[in-house]
Amino acid sequence: MTGLTPLAQSVNSSLLRLADELNTNKLQLPSPPATLIQLRTLIKEQADINDISKLLNRDPHLSARIIKIANSALFTSRLPVSSVKTAVIRLGLQKVCNLVTGLAITQSFINNKTQGIEKTLKHSWDKSILVAAIASTLARTLTELDPEEVLLAGQVHNIGVPPLLFYINNLPELRDAPELKIKVIHLVLTKRAAAVGSAILKKWQFPAYMQQLPYLADSNVIAEAEAITVTELIQISVLLHKTNWQRPLKALPPELLVHPAFHRLWENETLAVEQLDMMADEIIQTRQLLSFI
Repeated sequence: MTGLTPLAQSVNSSLLRLADELNTNKLQLPSPPATLIQLRTLIKEQADINDISKLLNRDPHLSARIIKIANSALFTSRLPVSSVKTAVIRLGLQKVCNLVTGLAITQSFINNKTQGIEKTLKHSWDKSILVAAIASTLARTLTELDPEEVLLAGQVHNIGVPPLLFYINNLPELRDAPELKIKVIHLVLTKRAAAVGSAILKKWQFPAYMQQLPYLADSNVIAEAEAITVTELIQISVLLHKTNWQRPLKALPPELLVHPAFHRLWENETLAVEQLDMMADEIIQTRQLLSFI
């Protein structure tokens, strides 16, 4: 006798199957968005900018986002752009590739919303987008790191969550058990989201250090290098994402102050609050630019 109800036994069996599929690399992972694959191919082949623009124009939502970002205060210019081609020229291919990657991934998951997990899915991507906005602003203001690379890292650090949400939501035994479903979601995301996220990033051929981001984003692991790393910046931003960004900024999370990388950015809390308060508007604007909802 296990002491478990038939429902609990059925759920446990499903979770054990999930763990086995993950441990044996048999879990069906989502494929990269088609636009991302095609864009990477064009850039690798050093395609003409007209061909890249034609590709992006096939997705009205995505192309509109690229134009909006190119016209934002983050890329200030006297003359606004009105075409994808001009936006690509202004931003540069690498920036466009990073931006398209993050936007395409976000859009692909948001388009697959499933009844019953919309709020949890939205919360997950809201976190990713805010972490990305904080990290890219910190990179641009306080470091020599590439802000667009950091932006992308922030968007994908939590990428293991949506596929697991879809998996759990499709378990028939949880269809009429919303309270148990919430508990199962919390348990599975805590234990498995990092492994699934890392596996996705590996399948999608992201750089090796990004493949480790899902494991490291919530930790205090720091690199040996003197300059702050992308991973450390994501760790800092994860701690900051719960901050109330309405100005004036008054306090920082206590966990941030004891993070090993804190003093690699700021001398003390007073300076950190002062600088972050000045960055608040840019952080909020970046988050709004990235939001699909």
